[in-house]
Amino acid sequence: MFPFSRTLTAMVCALALSAAPALAAPHADAAQAQAMLEKAVATIKTAGAGPAFAAFNQKDGAFNTGELYVFVFDLNGVYEAYGAHPGLVGRDVSDLTDAEGKPIVRDMIEDQRAIGTPFVG
Repeated sequence: MFPFSRTLTAMVCALALSAAPALAAPHADAAQAQAMLEKAVATIKTAGAGPAFAAFNQKDGAFNTGELYVFVFDLNGVYEAYGAHPGLVGRDVSDLTDAEGKPIVRDMIEDQRAIGTPFVG
């Protein structure tokens, strides 16, 4: 469990890279993303939030491999960890929208609230 009383959402993201097909590395699949998410959740539970987030933020670490990386934001939409861009930790992204203007972070937070979360300390 987390050593602090906040609820967090952990996500794994696969980036769509636009490299030329001849130069492109194999793309990550859903099973690989699921496995990384499960590993991230296990790391939070065993090591605690602080050490887990530090591991998630390592540019060349186990949680930032090719197209896959872990990011975590709290239920206010503030990044706690962001493997692809650790410099954004602490940034409020609650108003982030997709290309169609859909509030993607708020939608993820609402989905998490609807299903509940195992990350309550």
